[in-house]
Amino acid sequence: MKLKTPPSPGRAYSSDEKARMLEAAAKLRSRNIYPALVLELNCGLRDKELRELRWQQIDLVHKKQLTVGKAKTEAGTGRVIPLNDIVLIALRTHAAWYIRRFRECRPEWYVFPAGRGSRMIPRARLHH
Repeated sequence: MKLKTPPSPGRAYSSDEKARMLEAAAKLRSRNIYPALVLELNCGLRDKELRELRWQQIDLVHKKQLTVGKAKTEAGTGRVIPLNDIVLIALRTHAAWYIRRFRECRPEWYVFPAGRGSRMIPRARLHH
């Protein structure tokens, strides 16, 4: 008799898989998917941390870092993640689009808003 084994937690994406995902994301109509994917692949944010990310948590100029808000664990809350050049380019481009789209960019607004014309509603809250 064999013991039941839990399902595998997954595996890391290969470089080719990452490249294909980024290429596909860049072609999508949504302007949020590509920069969100770049952040996800380079910074290791959890899904909720990414959805609830606000502009005030990101420093694109001086420190070039992101500070995580409320995380799954107490140790994860407030952790600082340095931003590499790939993430900086994607976020600066996203910030420029965001300002063109919403005419401003307030620190308390979500980086990846959901809903037509929305600046404040994180994606998760739309489904409740």
